[in-house]
Amino acid sequence: MGRTRGIMPRWCWNGSTHASRAILLVVKTPVSHEAGIQFSDLPKNFQDAVTVTRAIGLRYLWIDALCIIQDDQTDWEVESGNMASIYQQAYFVIGANVSPNADGGFLDYDQKGPFCEGKAVGMVDEEQAVIYARSTGCHNDHGVDMVPGGSLHSRGPLGRRAWTLQESLLASRLVTFEEPEIAWKCTSAAFCQCGYKDQQPALGGQPVFSLNAPLAGAIWLPERYIDWYRVVQEVARRNITKASDMLSCLSGLARRFHDSGAGTYLAGLWLQDLPMGLLWGAGQYHIGSTAITPYRGPSWSWTSIRHPFYSILFDDQGDRRPWEPGMKLSRIHIELLRVDCKPKGKDPFGEVSVGCSITVAAPLMELWVHPGCEGYEDPIWCRNITLLVKID
Repeated sequence: MGRTRGIMPRWCWNGSTHASRAILLVVKTPVSHEAGIQFSDLPKNFQDAVTVTRAIGLRYLWIDALCIIQDDQTDWEVESGNMASIYQQAYFVIGANVSPNADGGFLDYDQKGPFCEGKAVGMVDEEQAVIYARSTGCHNDHGVDMVPGGSLHSRGPLGRRAWTLQESLLASRLVTFEEPEIAWKCTSAAFCQCGYKDQQPALGGQPVFSLNAPLAGAIWLPERYIDWYRVVQEVARRNITKASDMLSCLSGLARRFHDSGAGTYLAGLWLQDLPMGLLWGAGQYHIGSTAITPYRGPSWSWTSIRHPFYSILFDDQGDRRPWEPGMKLSRIHIELLRVDCKPKGKDPFGEVSVGCSITVAAPLMELWVHPGCEGYEDPIWCRNITLLVKID
């Protein structure tokens, strides 16, 4: 966008009508679209986004469905790699959290919501009227459900889709149309119509992606990549239509993390965080899960499975493990010998090629295996495991 001020909308596409999808930019899009598209031909969400843009007094509206050639893999890879800068430079981003798809619209909805109480009032020489009063302080984080250790679980359709997470975290300013109200978030504060105010929107008690702080020089600190692990575990819990898009829907965040000093990116992990980044596993109810087809990541990356996972920092519910602040390891028994992980396309933070591998030198460890423990009959569980790493 450069210095041009523009607005970006975000919503879910699942369930959108054929007519709405017909408006998408594709290789065979009619030449007539270059001259313009009739307002009445746009899906309702598009129309509402245009209305908001005009009301603010701006001329430009960036909608990915109209700005990225949807069936051109090369164009899609290039533009998806620019998502971080596009969302950060947008004048503000619109979140349509009251609309299940592109046809629902987000301006014509009932704002009374569950937090308003109606009371009948007798009017002089008129029929009785009902006045609604909104209670204050009705929720935390302007429509975001607080969870142990963080507040990434947003309500509504946008809170269930993997793609929308990086959109909300990368936006410098975000206006969200929720069911009961409109919420505003920027880099310094958050407000909503119920009166809730947050002077420091946070991710786990710290400013969202405070990545400019220098990385510590210890062997390994649990806090070093804490924001990254929290985000990827939240993404893994969300719905994604095309399984192979998992790395692509994180590419903007990965680029921002990299630019702030996180190091070399490896299919959802970081070279400078190995071997600790390898300490993940399938959630306890998904052990034995098959790898995702088509391929989207090597077996040593969490991207290779289709279910929520746990890591050394968080369990599979996203709850923080009880590490003490500043806790660090004094010794690591694995030597990283070689890493080979190449991007599949033009985006260095997007999909990876088949055959990514790592080579390590490490001692073998004896495990004591028994056929189960209290509360579990199947599968077989291992006890006294100090280190378990799956390497291609």
